Amino acid sequence: MKQVAFHFGLPKTGSSTLQVFFARNREALLLQGCDYLLLGEFAEGAAGMISSGNGAYLARCLFPRGSDARVEDPGPQFRAFFAAIAASTAATGLVSSELFAHTDLSLLRGLLTMVRDQGLRPTLFYFIRAQDQFLMSNYIQMVKRHRFGGAPDPFVLETMATVPFLRYDSYFREMADLFGKENITVRIYDEVHGRDHGLVLTALEALGVEAGALSFSAERINTGLSGAALTLMRELNRFRPRIQFSDLVVQTAQLAGVSNAGDPRALLR
Repeated sequence: MKQVAFHFGLPKTGSSTLQVFFARNREALLLQGCDYLLLGEFAEGAAGMISSGNGAYLARCLFPRGSDARVEDPGPQFRAFFAAIAASTAATGLVSSELFAHTDLSLLRGLLTMVRDQGLRPTLFYFIRAQDQFLMSNYIQMVKRHRFGGAPDPFVLETMATVPFLRYDSYFREMADLFGKENITVRIYDEVHGRDHGLVLTALEALGVEAGALSFSAERINTGLSGAALTLMRELNRFRPRIQFSDLVVQTAQLAGVSNAGDPRALLR
């Protein structure tokens, strides 16, 4: 292996769709020298489920100390990561998780140093999204899957103030310091969403992979809610419903044709 390609999301830029695609096309990707490593939540992606990608556990090892979702003992995950690299005959190892966007930069630097010590070149690609659309999509996700019941206005203001990667220029400069500017590819989600397989094709271009032999799914992954369905779900969250219930609300909205993945949102005054 010559390089490890990290896909960092960012969150709310179609990461679940890409992770399903990568997992289901693993064998075809291998034929082109790209190995979507058998790590983390690979099985969930292969099953067409919402997941945080094959890099999910690895990224959680790098969360700031004290974070609820942090993996406190990184040893097993690091060993699994480097074992998968050592076992692969591909030129590129691919690791994907939107959770990398939340990592402690000093811990991420340590991981990248370990990668370079193996004689490998770490590269990075990620998507950015119009900030208002990210904020609203994030709000919808919280209502849909995390039982959130608050109003959008204060949620959006707090998120914008506290999520560092939304300051795209400074985030890029931080990543350039870690990876080297020449090793980073950034694309704009809003420019490719809505085209036939635009998100996937753009990711493949960043990886240098030809699309011809790959299988494209028409599934919609992690579709949002809008209008009455969103209002209903927010009120029902007071009763702490199971995640399966919110999934049924989403499926109903899809069948009714009132909610599609990546729809523009305008919920604020």
